[in-house]
Amino acid sequence: MAAAAVALPRVALARRTARLDHGRDAGAEACPSDAALAARVAERLGYDPFRSGAAATVRVRFTRDGDLLRGVVEMRDARGPAGRRELSSDRPDCADLADSVALTVSILLDPPTVPGRDVPSATPPAPPPPEAPLHPGAPPPPLPDGPRTALRFGTGVSGAVGFAPGPTSGLYLAAGVLRGPWSLDLEGRIDLPAERGYEAGTVRASIRLGELVPCWHFGAPFACLVVGAGALSAEGRDVKSPRHVDTFYALAGARAGVEFALVGPVLARLSADVVASLTRPTVAIGNVDAWTVPPVGALVAAGLVGRFP
Repeated sequence: MAAAAVALPRVALARRTARLDHGRDAGAEACPSDAALAARVAERLGYDPFRSGAAATVRVRFTRDGDLLRGVVEMRDARGPAGRRELSSDRPDCADLADSVALTVSILLDPPTVPGRDVPSATPPAPPPPEAPLHPGAPPPPLPDGPRTALRFGTGVSGAVGFAPGPTSGLYLAAGVLRGPWSLDLEGRIDLPAERGYEAGTVRASIRLGELVPCWHFGAPFACLVVGAGALSAEGRDVKSPRHVDTFYALAGARAGVEFALVGPVLARLSADVVASLTRPTVAIGNVDAWTVPPVGALVAAGLVGRFP
């Protein structure tokens, strides 16, 4: 739901027109464009109030603050500030925030008539009364209590080098929490086996990992630390006595990526990891050390993230 604070419009005696000064900051691309917002306002008022040469100006800015989308609406006329309202929504698709902003702009341009007050004739109006909330006598809605904690669940596919004798692909599952700009996920990853031939035979290997991933979100982009541990499974093939081994493997590194809204609480996610191998197991074929885990590995991933509530 959208939350509003500090509403200070002046009572108008007739329909007004205004210039529209509209902007969307990074992370708020899901919010409506200037044309889409103008159409919403015109639909509510029954006429198009926006004129490039109007004396008044309506300024609308959409921004992202962690897991909140914010909308600030300000109106200025020849006498100075004529109204301001701040709204926010924790929905990533901006639908409810867009409706609230359009309603706010409509009320600023064409406020409801106050019951019991006569509208003056052509006589110049008296100085305006002190600025008051949209609904006299009603307290302003409370501000949000602060960042909410949301659950996150994700899945996707990955491609990697530096974890097996050749390039490999895999699958990951993730679960975690998001609070404000911070998230903490626990991920499980399984790579398909990859192999490479050597003079003494063939080495085939794959990894299974659990990873702890704390992240900082800057709107849509994010940056993370990655720490993981699990098992490296390897075997020598095309030899008289093939041998299969499972050995401990650990890594640490960094991740960067972006998440953007798709439908409702579902977001698309793209990311890239660069990690250092904290353990470097070696796979032998017979008495020959054929392959050792490289010191550095890289991974790219694409998937979906669901956020609840």
